[in-house]
Amino acid sequence: MTPPSSLHECALELGELRRKLAALEMENHGLRQQLAAAPRPELPADQILAGVFSASSTGLAVAGEDGLFLAVNEAYAKLHGYAPDELTGRHFTLVVPPEKRETAKRRHQEFLAGREPAPDQWDIVRKDGSRVMVYAETGRLVLPDGRCLKVLSLTDVTLLRRTDQRRIFLASIVENSRDMIVGQTLDGAIVSWNKSAERAFGYKPQEIIGRDISLL
Repeated sequence: MTPPSSLHECALELGELRRKLAALEMENHGLRQQLAAAPRPELPADQILAGVFSASSTGLAVAGEDGLFLAVNEAYAKLHGYAPDELTGRHFTLVVPPEKRETAKRRHQEFLAGREPAPDQWDIVRKDGSRVMVYAETGRLVLPDGRCLKVLSLTDVTLLRRTDQRRIFLASIVENSRDMIVGQTLDGAIVSWNKSAERAFGYKPQEIIGRDISLL
């Protein structure tokens, strides 16, 4: 059995701990209020936009009315095989295939006149002379003084084009094979039907695709 004096001492210690905890809670509450009321430093919007421009994995460039690059990001320069400072101040037709430069200049003038170009795919010329297929989008930025800037966004689609070409090539082989080639899903639905299968079974593709393989 615990002596009364020990119980009394424990009660005193417990009371003291509770007072310390209450004091700490009050102190923490005051600190939280101070942090909430303290002004938070805000990053200027132009710095945020500059950071996004530089860090983007999409090739971005800005050209003036005269067609000269005002700014290019790292991804845009790398796509063309240049450093950013090698393109800044140069005319945008530097990276356009020679046979398409006049067309590019005419489209630039049409853009300045108000025509909105649709997204498109075209070849660009890299510093080493090689060509890359890109998907390009163009945006318009009008400054307070009325000047019009062209914002270019480029994505390399060379690999995608090669994949499409390979798919078309393989599809042509299947279509013109002397062997009957029938494609089906796991549940037995027919999804492809070449000419040899058409000759063997008498069904045209539009008559058989989507039907069950058990029909054969």
